Amino acid sequence: IEVRDPYYYDYPDNKMGRRLVGCDVAYVGSLDSDAAKKKAPTFHILTTHLESLSENEKIRANQFNFLVEATKEIDELILACDLSLFSYSEPVNNIILNNRFNDLWRETGMPVDSKDESKDTKDSKDNDRISLFRPYKILYRIKENSKLQRKLRPVSIEEVKGTRVCLIGTFSI
Repeated sequence: IEVRDPYYYDYPDNKMGRRLVGCDVAYVGSLDSDAAKKKAPTFHILTTHLESLSENEKIRANQFNFLVEATKEIDELILACDLSLFSYSEPVNNIILNNRFNDLWRETGMPVDSKDESKDTKDSKDNDRISLFRPYKILYRIKENSKLQRKLRPVSIEEVKGTRVCLIGTFSI
Protein backbone atom coordinates (compact mmCIF):
# COMPACT_ATOMS: atom_id res chain seq x y z
CA ILE A 1 0.00 0.00 0.00
CA GLU A 2 1.01 3.60 -0.50
CA VAL A 3 -0.11 6.36 1.88
CA ARG A 4 -1.19 9.56 0.13
CA ASP A 5 -2.63 12.90 1.18
CA PRO A 6 -3.14 13.05 4.97
CA TYR A 7 -5.92 15.43 6.10
CA TYR A 8 -8.05 16.41 9.07
CA TYR A 9 -11.30 18.18 9.88
CA ASP A 10 -11.97 19.98 13.16
CA TYR A 11 -15.48 19.32 14.44
CA PRO A 12 -17.51 22.55 14.56
CA ASP A 13 -19.39 21.48 17.71
CA ASN A 14 -16.37 20.81 19.87
CA LYS A 15 -15.48 21.36 23.53
CA MET A 16 -12.47 19.03 23.74
CA GLY A 17 -10.43 19.71 20.59
CA ARG A 18 -11.69 16.62 18.76
CA ARG A 19 -11.13 16.12 15.05
CA LEU A 20 -11.48 13.62 12.22
CA VAL A 21 -8.05 12.57 10.90
CA GLY A 22 -7.51 10.55 7.76
CA CYS A 23 -5.36 9.68 4.79
CA ASP A 24 -5.87 8.36 1.30
CA VAL A 25 -4.25 4.95 0.80
CA ALA A 26 -3.60 3.34 -2.58
CA TYR A 27 -3.51 -0.41 -3.02
CA VAL A 28 -0.55 -0.67 -5.36
CA GLY A 29 -0.03 -4.39 -4.83
CA SER A 30 2.72 -5.53 -7.20
CA LEU A 31 2.34 -2.60 -9.61
CA ASP A 32 5.69 -1.40 -10.92
CA SER A 33 5.09 1.62 -13.14
CA ASP A 34 4.26 5.06 -11.75
CA ALA A 35 1.38 5.37 -14.23
CA ALA A 36 -0.17 2.13 -12.98
CA LYS A 37 0.29 3.20 -9.35
CA LYS A 38 -1.55 6.48 -10.03
CA LYS A 39 -4.56 4.46 -11.27
CA ALA A 40 -4.46 2.02 -8.34
CA PRO A 41 -7.67 1.69 -6.32
CA THR A 42 -7.68 3.86 -3.20
CA PHE A 43 -9.42 3.82 0.14
CA HIS A 44 -9.31 6.08 3.17
CA ILE A 45 -8.23 5.23 6.69
CA LEU A 46 -9.67 7.59 9.32
CA THR A 47 -9.71 7.90 13.06
CA THR A 48 -11.63 10.02 15.52
CA HIS A 49 -12.50 10.36 19.18
CA LEU A 50 -15.91 11.91 19.75
CA GLU A 51 -16.71 14.16 22.70
CA SER A 52 -16.54 12.38 26.06
CA LEU A 53 -18.86 12.60 29.09
CA SER A 54 -22.43 11.31 29.16
CA GLU A 55 -24.00 14.79 28.99
CA ASN A 56 -22.42 15.33 25.53
CA GLU A 57 -24.69 12.87 23.71
CA LYS A 58 -26.06 15.56 21.33
CA ILE A 59 -22.57 16.85 20.60
CA ARG A 60 -21.45 13.30 19.71
CA ALA A 61 -24.42 12.98 17.34
CA ASN A 62 -23.54 16.33 15.74
CA GLN A 63 -19.92 15.27 15.39
CA PHE A 64 -20.81 11.94 13.79
CA ASN A 65 -23.25 13.69 11.42
CA PHE A 66 -20.36 15.99 10.47
CA LEU A 67 -18.19 12.90 9.88
CA VAL A 68 -20.88 11.42 7.60
CA GLU A 69 -21.10 14.67 5.63
CA ALA A 70 -17.29 14.98 5.38
CA THR A 71 -16.98 11.42 4.03
CA LYS A 72 -20.07 11.26 1.80
CA GLU A 73 -17.98 11.30 -1.39
CA ILE A 74 -15.62 8.60 -0.06
CA ASP A 75 -16.84 5.20 -1.15
CA GLU A 76 -14.20 3.03 0.51
CA LEU A 77 -13.11 3.81 4.03
CA ILE A 78 -12.01 2.26 7.30
CA LEU A 79 -12.77 4.25 10.46
CA ALA A 80 -11.11 3.29 13.77
CA CYS A 81 -12.84 5.33 16.45
CA ASP A 82 -13.65 5.96 20.06
CA LEU A 83 -17.27 7.07 19.99
CA SER A 84 -17.46 7.65 23.76
CA LEU A 85 -20.87 5.96 23.91
CA PHE A 86 -22.63 5.69 27.24
CA SER A 87 -25.79 3.88 26.10
CA TYR A 88 -26.91 1.58 23.30
CA SER A 89 -29.73 4.04 22.58
CA GLU A 90 -27.44 6.96 21.73
CA PRO A 91 -28.30 8.62 18.40
CA VAL A 92 -24.81 7.91 17.03
CA ASN A 93 -25.76 4.23 16.68
CA ASN A 94 -28.72 5.04 14.42
CA ILE A 95 -26.55 7.38 12.35
CA ILE A 96 -24.05 4.53 11.86
CA LEU A 97 -26.77 2.09 10.82
CA ASN A 98 -28.41 4.58 8.43
CA ASN A 99 -25.22 5.48 6.59
CA ARG A 100 -23.92 2.19 5.17
CA PHE A 101 -21.24 1.58 7.81
CA ASN A 102 -20.32 -2.00 8.62
CA ASP A 103 -18.98 -2.84 12.08
CA LEU A 104 -15.91 -5.10 11.88
CA TRP A 105 -16.80 -6.59 15.29
CA ARG A 106 -20.22 -7.70 14.05
CA GLU A 107 -19.08 -8.72 10.57
CA THR A 108 -16.46 -11.10 11.93
CA GLY A 109 -18.97 -12.66 14.36
CA MET A 110 -17.15 -11.70 17.55
CA PRO A 111 -18.80 -12.34 20.93
CA VAL A 112 -20.18 -9.18 22.47
CA ASP A 113 -18.94 -9.74 26.00
CA SER A 114 -16.57 -12.01 27.83
CA LYS A 115 -19.32 -13.49 30.05
CA ASP A 116 -20.77 -15.58 27.23
CA GLU A 117 -18.36 -16.05 24.36
CA SER A 118 -20.66 -18.64 22.78
CA LYS A 119 -22.99 -15.84 21.67
CA ASP A 120 -22.08 -13.94 18.56
CA THR A 121 -23.41 -10.58 17.45
CA LYS A 122 -25.35 -11.92 14.47
CA ASP A 123 -27.70 -14.16 16.47
CA SER A 124 -29.50 -12.14 19.11
CA LYS A 125 -31.30 -8.83 19.52
CA ASP A 126 -29.75 -8.47 22.98
CA ASN A 127 -26.32 -9.00 21.45
CA ASP A 128 -27.11 -6.42 18.78
CA ARG A 129 -28.06 -3.96 21.50
CA ILE A 130 -24.89 -4.66 23.50
CA SER A 131 -22.77 -4.47 20.35
CA LEU A 132 -24.15 -1.00 19.65
CA PHE A 133 -22.97 0.13 23.09
CA ARG A 134 -19.29 -0.66 22.50
CA PRO A 135 -17.58 2.77 22.46
CA TYR A 136 -14.54 1.56 20.47
CA LYS A 137 -15.33 0.52 16.93
CA ILE A 138 -13.73 -0.22 13.62
CA LEU A 139 -16.28 0.70 10.99
CA TYR A 140 -15.90 0.38 7.25
CA ARG A 141 -17.81 1.25 4.11
CA ILE A 142 -17.15 -0.19 0.65
CA LYS A 143 -19.19 0.85 -2.38
CA GLU A 144 -20.88 -1.96 -4.27
CA ASN A 145 -19.13 -2.94 -7.50
CA SER A 146 -15.96 -1.06 -6.61
CA LYS A 147 -12.56 -2.52 -7.43
CA LEU A 148 -11.87 -2.81 -3.72
CA GLN A 149 -15.14 -4.60 -2.93
CA ARG A 150 -13.64 -7.70 -4.49
CA LYS A 151 -10.29 -7.24 -2.71
CA LEU A 152 -10.83 -5.71 0.74
CA ARG A 153 -12.37 -8.27 3.10
CA PRO A 154 -12.84 -8.19 6.88
CA VAL A 155 -10.87 -10.96 8.55
CA SER A 156 -10.74 -10.48 12.32
CA ILE A 157 -10.78 -8.10 15.22
CA GLU A 158 -9.13 -8.46 18.59
CA GLU A 159 -9.59 -6.47 21.76
CA VAL A 160 -6.40 -6.06 23.76
CA LYS A 161 -6.99 -4.91 27.33
CA GLY A 162 -4.41 -3.33 29.57
CA THR A 163 -4.50 0.08 31.12
CA ARG A 164 -6.31 1.14 27.94
CA VAL A 165 -8.37 -0.74 25.37
CA CYS A 166 -6.89 -1.31 21.94
CA LEU A 167 -8.69 -2.83 18.97
CA ILE A 168 -6.68 -4.50 16.24
CA GLY A 169 -8.63 -5.10 13.04
CA THR A 170 -7.45 -7.20 10.14
CA PHE A 171 -8.56 -6.90 6.54
CA SER A 172 -7.25 -8.90 3.61
CA ILE A 173 -6.48 -7.18 0.33
